[in-house]
Amino acid sequence: MYNGIGLTTPRGSGTNGYVMRNLSALRVHETAADRAAAWSVAPPKHREPDEGILEHERKRKVEVKCLELQLQLEDDGLDEAAINVQVEELRASLNKDLASLAPSAKNLKPSDTHGLAAAKKVELDKMARALGMKSTYTEGEAFDREKQEENKMRRMVEREERERKREEDRSKMLEQKQKWEAEQRERDRLRRREEDRIRREREETSRRKERMPPPPVPAFRDRPRDYRDRRSRSPGRSPRRERDIRRRRSPSADLQSPPPRRRSPSPVPSKLRSRSPGRGGYQRSGSPAPPSRRSPPSTHPRRPRERSETPPRGRDRSESPPRRRGRDRSESPRQNRELSPPPRNGADEDRGRSASRSPRGRGRSASSDSSILPSVTQSNIQHHNALHTRSVALSSTAPRRHASNVSEPRTSPSTRYLKPTYDLSATSQSSATTSTIALGEEYILPVYARPPFVLSHGSGSWVWDVDGRKFLDFSAGIAVNALGHADPGVSQVLQHQSSTLLHTSNVYYNQWAPKLAELLVTLTETDGGLGYAAGSTSPSSSNAKHGAKVFFSNSGTEANEGALKIARKVGKDRWAATTGGKAGDPSCPKTRIVCFENSFHGRSMGALSVTSTEKYQAPFRPLIPGVSVGKLNDMECLDTLIGDDTCTVIVEPIQGEGGATAATEEWLRALRKRCDQTGAVLIYDEIQCGLYRTGTLWAHSALPVDCHPDIITMAKPLANGYPIGAVLLRDIIASTMTAGTHGTTFGGSPTACAVGHHVLSRLSDRAFVAHIEEISAYMSSRLELLPKWFPAMLQPHVRGRGFIRGLGFNDASHPGEVVQLARERGVFLLTAGKDAVRLVPSLNVEKEEVDVALDVLEGFKSAIPDFLHPPVLAYFLSSLARFKSSCPFLGGTKTSTLRALSSSISPRFPSISQLTERATGCPVMGPALVMRSSQMVAGYASVAGQADVQNIHHSKGIFPGTNVSEADIAKCPHASAARAAARMADDLAAASAKKTTEGKETSDTAQKAAAAGCPFHKAAAPEKLAKLPDLKVKQATATASTSGAFNYDNFYAAELEKKHKDQSYRYFNNINRLADKFPVAHTANVNEEVQVWCANDYLGMGNNPVVLETMHRALGKYGAGAGGTRNIAGNSATHLALERELATLHRKEAALVFSSCYVANDATLSTLGSKLPGCVYFSDASNHASMIQGIRHSGAKKEIFKHNDLNDLEAKLQKYSKDTPKIIAFESVYSMCGSVGPIKEICDLAKKYGAVTFLDEVHAVGLYGPRGAGVAEHLDWEAHQKAGQSPEPIKDSVMDRIDMITGTLGKAYGTVGGYVAGSRDFIDMIRSYAPGFIFTTSLPPATVAGARASVIYQKHHVGDRALKQVNVRTVKERFAALDIPVVPGPSHIVPVLVGDAGLARAASDKLLHEHGIYVQAINFPTVAVGEERLRVTVTPRHTTEQIDGLITAMDTVFTDLSINRISNWEKLGGRANVGLDKENVEPIWNNAQINTAGQPQTLRDGQTAVIDANVVQVVRKSFEDLLGVVELDETEGKVEATLITGAVKHVAEALPKKAKAPLTPVNSVNVPSRLLVL
Repeated sequence: MYNGIGLTTPRGSGTNGYVMRNLSALRVHETAADRAAAWSVAPPKHREPDEGILEHERKRKVEVKCLELQLQLEDDGLDEAAINVQVEELRASLNKDLASLAPSAKNLKPSDTHGLAAAKKVELDKMARALGMKSTYTEGEAFDREKQEENKMRRMVEREERERKREEDRSKMLEQKQKWEAEQRERDRLRRREEDRIRREREETSRRKERMPPPPVPAFRDRPRDYRDRRSRSPGRSPRRERDIRRRRSPSADLQSPPPRRRSPSPVPSKLRSRSPGRGGYQRSGSPAPPSRRSPPSTHPRRPRERSETPPRGRDRSESPPRRRGRDRSESPRQNRELSPPPRNGADEDRGRSASRSPRGRGRSASSDSSILPSVTQSNIQHHNALHTRSVALSSTAPRRHASNVSEPRTSPSTRYLKPTYDLSATSQSSATTSTIALGEEYILPVYARPPFVLSHGSGSWVWDVDGRKFLDFSAGIAVNALGHADPGVSQVLQHQSSTLLHTSNVYYNQWAPKLAELLVTLTETDGGLGYAAGSTSPSSSNAKHGAKVFFSNSGTEANEGALKIARKVGKDRWAATTGGKAGDPSCPKTRIVCFENSFHGRSMGALSVTSTEKYQAPFRPLIPGVSVGKLNDMECLDTLIGDDTCTVIVEPIQGEGGATAATEEWLRALRKRCDQTGAVLIYDEIQCGLYRTGTLWAHSALPVDCHPDIITMAKPLANGYPIGAVLLRDIIASTMTAGTHGTTFGGSPTACAVGHHVLSRLSDRAFVAHIEEISAYMSSRLELLPKWFPAMLQPHVRGRGFIRGLGFNDASHPGEVVQLARERGVFLLTAGKDAVRLVPSLNVEKEEVDVALDVLEGFKSAIPDFLHPPVLAYFLSSLARFKSSCPFLGGTKTSTLRALSSSISPRFPSISQLTERATGCPVMGPALVMRSSQMVAGYASVAGQADVQNIHHSKGIFPGTNVSEADIAKCPHASAARAAARMADDLAAASAKKTTEGKETSDTAQKAAAAGCPFHKAAAPEKLAKLPDLKVKQATATASTSGAFNYDNFYAAELEKKHKDQSYRYFNNINRLADKFPVAHTANVNEEVQVWCANDYLGMGNNPVVLETMHRALGKYGAGAGGTRNIAGNSATHLALERELATLHRKEAALVFSSCYVANDATLSTLGSKLPGCVYFSDASNHASMIQGIRHSGAKKEIFKHNDLNDLEAKLQKYSKDTPKIIAFESVYSMCGSVGPIKEICDLAKKYGAVTFLDEVHAVGLYGPRGAGVAEHLDWEAHQKAGQSPEPIKDSVMDRIDMITGTLGKAYGTVGGYVAGSRDFIDMIRSYAPGFIFTTSLPPATVAGARASVIYQKHHVGDRALKQVNVRTVKERFAALDIPVVPGPSHIVPVLVGDAGLARAASDKLLHEHGIYVQAINFPTVAVGEERLRVTVTPRHTTEQIDGLITAMDTVFTDLSINRISNWEKLGGRANVGLDKENVEPIWNNAQINTAGQPQTLRDGQTAVIDANVVQVVRKSFEDLLGVVELDETEGKVEATLITGAVKHVAEALPKKAKAPLTPVNSVNVPSRLLVL
């Protein structure tokens, strides 16, 4: 036990234990004085301490005295070393005479026990006071009092919180109670009205039956009523007769008559209860078939009577009249119909009551006794389907009113949903919605971005929220609810099974798991899949022997995890069988997994590793290694992608989350063949596309067997929303799995499998499959019209098939907006991938519901014309509200109003929106819109000269000639698009001039634009073209029509249009840096000065006096240019000297200078890759464009590894033998994100796998390392600092292990040029073979001399780069304090995250024009879309006041434009490593390294920068052999050059005026430097 003063003793022994036992008495009852008096009278018995205890007490007193001395010396301010010396001296002196510190045992009396304890207490008090504790401290008492106060306060706070919550609950309950009472009153009213109606109809029926015989059976009786068109009724039959016929043949009619006298149901025999819930006559493995509305022709269908059942009593229920057709009872009167919530148990109260009755009409609810559920499932399903069908046609009056007439051909998009149906803003939320959302935000992990409403209940394809708003669900719970919401059959099976046997685990059998497994296998055999041809019962492939097996899981992700696990074991077993090894051998190479781009297989670590989507994977790296990613439908990549080390390939036949993209049959066949060749297991992930969503059991069922997989995974629709997943695999694959190799607790539960068996039985019914085929074909026919109507907005082909369809958009920003717009109109859609909207409705969706969804899609697309997308409006839906503060026309407009204006057609100008019409009044936007629209019209003429335009026309069924109809013109994609653009141009011009174009079908401009866009259209209206000489399109059209030549100008314009549209167009500002005011520059106006915060002149060497001096001297001696290429006339002494300097800098044998580092990288990498036989490049995904271009030009094979991902790099290196030439190309500092490459670790991998390393140090040279050689030098700081300026390499250092280093002279060194350094033979080979070096004019001598002077200066002077690091730290810390997001990184890069291309551009402009600060915006493709940023460059020349101005301006701009800050990104889940709650990144430069420059201080306004005078002399001396000696006039302190006059005035003015002696050269940076003011 530690006793607190440096001694350790066993608990209960020694002095400490002795005293503690006695001190325990001080904690209770009596004071110390009372207890001492009592002990004096009758001291307690005790054991006298022996000599060992006393020895311990003496040592303890020594430590106490030493501690007291230590505390006193610390208060006196002595340093730690002096304190330790004095304390040790005291301890030594006290230990010499320990006997004097405590009495001997023989001299102690029994009463001395208390004395010893009291002495210990006094010492404890002294220590407490010395340590800052309470002086009256006694062990236990003070602590207890404080603790009691804390507990008291805590209990009071908890009590108040409980009372507050109780009051809130009471208020909510009261509000809910009032709501329930109101609902109950409304239900009672509706019930009474319904009873009156039924009574009247019953009386009318009785009278009618007395007067006339029953009507004949209708001819269409035998048609499946669930799936027929309800509008195709006989026109000659009266509605009343129709109701009679329907009543007589439909069992659901029973449920609408009043119930008879209540009776207790008879018990159901065990035989009936043990079956699947269903009806007799149609069962598969005990499960009921899906419902059918067919009935016997003349008699009412009755349930088979069981022996124990009581015969039905009362009159025949078939005489009960059906419900009267009319307005849906679930909705309020017409004026409030849209916002009135329907009852939660059905379309109306009558339906809810009827659905809850037993099929025999008993008053008791079927849900009250689970034992009767098996016998009522069939009739209740029929009743639900009948009512659901009726609710589709009747209950949704607005959709029914707008339903399309399918018999009439559609010639134009619907315009019924131009305006939003619901206001989904926060202001429209009810208190119940607000409280629920607030509760979720407080307690639910915020990993979903949910819309602001709360769903309460659903029925079929419809759902309602708590505020009564009704939505058509075309997302089906993300393709889950195959039978829609609240299906009664599913509900009854679930209720029955959960009340019978809910869960057993997989330790035991249950009756439903084998039945569902059997159903899956038998359906696969008959419908096709997994090696079975459709209709067969045996596999068609040798690999599909002995059938199949099923493993049940809880979800699709878990199914994929299980499939991958099984496949890896199969791969190991196959490797062992082939090589004779053991399957458990860790060296087994057959473990690699192959997946494909845009895939989605789940979010757990294994499934996430094969989900190749950056936004899902990035926050959770490193993932599982050994995963390779290919491209869907890419035939060429299969041979290299899938090798002998591949254990499995996983693919979605139709990608759901990735964009509804389908794999082609040819590609799947080649994939199957390659897997067979390499022994890889092929997995089809059919979680979203399987189980009849495409119209067949599996998406691959209709394909030939040579396209079939080894394993199928499934989940979503299998139980209609109840959690379940499954893996279906061939027996030959399943044979590797034995007991204990895999398992799950909840998978395959009796409840999940019972529901799954019921759902799959209904889905596989032939009538249901026919319904899917019919309705999906109808939906496809309507979807196919959309790309034709909106060609500029939508991609030409609709993706997917069946009920998994995707609409591809040309602009990736549109799908999210389309989903939002559809939601506001009452339809749920989903996005898919980056550029698509997904439609995955329930499989029992009806035509009327398809019409509603497609009308909504057509409606708001009509409200936003597809041709209205100039660059200035490309992102208006996502960013418009953020620019309100900077625009006087938008400043007072609400966001909801902006959205409504943008989605509404102008009543006067039909081709533009109301927002665009208003924008024409803006003095800035108005002219820009008109000009841009004219450019778009002119751009369409470029297609006229394309060689394949005729093929396009023929593919559309268009054959140009003299007799061309207007319909043919409309079919032409070029003419129609050009005409649409021209109409927009006319409307914009008219709106600007305040004119109207109402009544004009097409203008002259539109006609001419159509002709310009299509060659065959010129034959239709040649005379009109002659009348329009004023349009620019005419010249292009005439040229194309007469000569057939390609229109180059329009091609250029079209390419620029693409850059504008995707926001990647680059703008170039006129910025002129001032040498004597750096970092200040002037703009195009020489009198307008701004601060530069984005230049790559990191250290301000571009205006360093010694650099300028050297360049002036070299210019005077050698002239302006180099005179030719290096091998002709441009190989001067200055070039050779610079190359020697650079080789010495990196301690390499040689170096080679290029005109830029872009050229250096391109020339070096392209030359190496083309010369090395079979070379393979391994390139970091974030490498610079110059490296990417060089690798591409080499023609060598390349492997791109994930940014800084060593596991991914190693996995790719493992694919190639060690004797294959391999080059790992990467950077030290990545300029756009500020990350630093793992240089040492990559060198280790290179050595392990026989590769060479190519390191780009462009953004590091001059900035890192004791001599500025880069990060590779910085990692071995002490070693390189000790080596000084020696050119010899430091063995085994990181820089020595790098084979090739490239750098630039145009950033930290402030001049221009690039270079590569390496071995002498490597440099000579590049010099001899690289075209980028051989055929380029060399750099001018003056530039080369200045670059060398800069390199020498920074090699000897560390102050500039140290001060830069100080300023960088300051800026990053102050940004963080203001919640401004900076992408974290250890380097000098300061990337400020904006996350939107338009906002980044606007922020840059606002900083420049309003604050005089120039920071360039960085957009795609330099950075990823959504990671746009402002890249701030901090230099050692920026002053404190300038930094203050930057921070203030950036904060103001972020506020004005509502740009996301760190807290906003945290709520959104983070982006670009911002808001991800990661640990702070430690900078490369540590404090000790910065302090080698003597604690540099940031400059202030008025102060001038400093230069090391000793280093100036070193630089001058380095050039004496070429440029001569620079001398000083001691009396005036002016510098005079020996060669030219006036060339060094800048340096002369910078030197002190009273210098008395010439500057002497120095040989080491350790010599104290004289600082000269710049």
